[in-house]
Amino acid sequence: MRQSQADDYKIGIGKTAELSLRVSVAALARIIFKHPREKKTWITLERTVTMTEAGGKTKFILIAKPFGGGVHLKNPIALQEIIGNFHFDSRRSQDEMDFRLLIRPQDWEIVREFCLEHMIVDDGVLETSAEREIREEFMDALEVSPNFEQYISRRLSLVIENEPSPTISSRSPGVPTMRIYHVSEIKIVDSDLIRTILENTMNITALDLQRSALENARSGGKGRANGVLALPLENLLREYRQNPAPNPDNPILLAGHALDGNVPAILAEVNTTKYQRLQFS
Repeated sequence: MRQSQADDYKIGIGKTAELSLRVSVAALARIIFKHPREKKTWITLERTVTMTEAGGKTKFILIAKPFGGGVHLKNPIALQEIIGNFHFDSRRSQDEMDFRLLIRPQDWEIVREFCLEHMIVDDGVLETSAEREIREEFMDALEVSPNFEQYISRRLSLVIENEPSPTISSRSPGVPTMRIYHVSEIKIVDSDLIRTILENTMNITALDLQRSALENARSGGKGRANGVLALPLENLLREYRQNPAPNPDNPILLAGHALDGNVPAILAEVNTTKYQRLQFS
């Protein structure tokens, strides 16, 4: 939905004294495959590098995170009818109709139930599939776009954070945020795609990605680069079982990348009080 259409709904942008709680709703994918030699289950995360400039110094932020992206609010009127006014957290979210909204704190439970209702049943109010985002992110990271014959997809769970925490998102930095995730499992069955994932993990280093981000910035881009990080699922589970509540200021590191705070959302095997999980039947 473009800006002119969003204006029709009279939805503003940014935090106000009244609209002070941010709600971020995303579709995440647990991407797994059987390693061709080891025959163990491996999991794939997206490696991202972002270049920033501060005080005349160049800094690279390296993050490993689940594939996926923001859920689109396809019918804003349906939400307006039950809570009244709300804002998007940024112009970008408004342009893309991403469910990254600012609401009254007292409306959280209503918004949570609204999301759960429309994520369980695909009725056109929310777009919950992560597959479109995955194809785009795989193209960025691997220059391939998976087709439906290369993987098997199934819905796993809805994951809710019931305690707010400040967001580090550049769209609305520092604002207390509640998060809801629609988690799917993508099982890759195509041997060529599996080989491409493994080759990228083995051959593209964090330093390579930093150089690519620098080249991207010099050519007029945003100073970003993407790759994939594939590793045995049991290794990732071990990290979180040993450190179930990592300090955001001192996150778990894998292959030089900090693990994003939402990685445990796709790991049902890890028990944490941070999340409430609702399994799809």
